[in-house]
Amino acid sequence: DNGADVLSNSWSFSNVPCGFTDIVIENAIQNAVTSGRNNNGAVVVFSAGNSGGCVEYPASNENVISVGAVDNRGNLFTYSSRGPELDLVAPSGETNYLGNIRTTDRMNGAGRLPGNYEPSFGGTSASCPVVAGVAALVLSVNPNLTQQEVRNILTSTATEMGVNGLDNNFGFGRVNAFAAVQSALNSNISQSHFIEGPSQLTPGYRAFYS
Repeated sequence: DNGADVLSNSWSFSNVPCGFTDIVIENAIQNAVTSGRNNNGAVVVFSAGNSGGCVEYPASNENVISVGAVDNRGNLFTYSSRGPELDLVAPSGETNYLGNIRTTDRMNGAGRLPGNYEPSFGGTSASCPVVAGVAALVLSVNPNLTQQEVRNILTSTATEMGVNGLDNNFGFGRVNAFAAVQSALNSNISQSHFIEGPSQLTPGYRAFYS
C-alpha cells in the first residue's frame, strides 16, 4: 500500500509445527503479490529460517521466494532450513551475530551497536536481502515484469548447487545477479520497450537497452 516493489522479510515463526499458517499473514501476502506495483505484484522474499528443519512460515507460503543460506564456498549451512518450499540460496554467515556479513545498522544508538554498521550479521536473515536486492536489480532494468516473471527469472538463472533442478537443500540454486539482470534485459528488448534518452541527448531521442 505504501508503494514497495520488493518486500524483504528476515523473520519467521520458529516455534510452531511444520505446516503452520496464519490467515492474516496469508491475506497480506496475497494482497502484496496481486495488487502491489499497480497490479503487477510486489516481489515478496522471506528467510527460510535457522532451525535446520523444515522451511519456516511464512517462507513456506507458495507465493513468496524462500531463501536459504550457503557459506563463501557454496556449502549449505547446517542451520539453514530446508524442504520442498525452498526456492533459492544466497551467501551468508554464522548465526547469533557471529557471522562475517557486514551491513548497515540503524543510525547511532538506535541500532544493535552504537555505530551505523553491523559487522557480524548472518543466518538466513542475511541471505534473504541478497535475493531481494537482486530482485530489485531485475526490476530496475525491466520494471514491467510481473512478480511471477521476476520469480521465474531468479529461479531459472540460479547457479546449480545440488542435483539438477529443484532440490530440498538448495532450491533452484544460488542466486546469480549477473545472469538474472541479463535475462531481464533480454526480456526487455524482446518486448520492444523504449526509454527516453537523457537530457544531454537530442530532444526526443529514444534508445533500446543493449
